[in-house]
Amino acid sequence: MLLPQYNEEGEVVDVEDPRKELVQKLLDYQKYQEAAKQLYERPLLRRDVFPRGARENYLGEGDGEIITEEDGLFSLISAYRSAMKKAKRFVHQVRPRCSRSPIV
Repeated sequence: MLLPQYNEEGEVVDVEDPRKELVQKLLDYQKYQEAAKQLYERPLLRRDVFPRGARENYLGEGDGEIITEEDGLFSLISAYRSAMKKAKRFVHQVRPRCSRSPIV
C-alpha cells in the first residue's frame, strides 16, 4: 500500500486509500455517540416525561406562538362525537339480489 502503483505504460497511478471509507464511518459513529451522550445527560424532566399543561419555548422557524387550549379534552370529545354522528349516516348495508332460500 505504501509503494507507488504503476499502470502498463509505467506511469504512476493514484490509488485511493482504502482506509478512507473506514475512517469516515468511524467519525460518523463517534458523532452519533456524542449526540447520544448529550441526550442522556439532559435532565429527566423534559427528556422522557413532559408535565401536563406546561408551555414549551421552541426556537422554530415560525414567528407565532404555540397556542394550547384550556379545554382540549372537551374539544376532543366534541370532535369525536361529531365524527361518530357523521359515520352513522354513511353506513352501507349489503343485501343479496336474489331471494333464494339459504342452503341447508
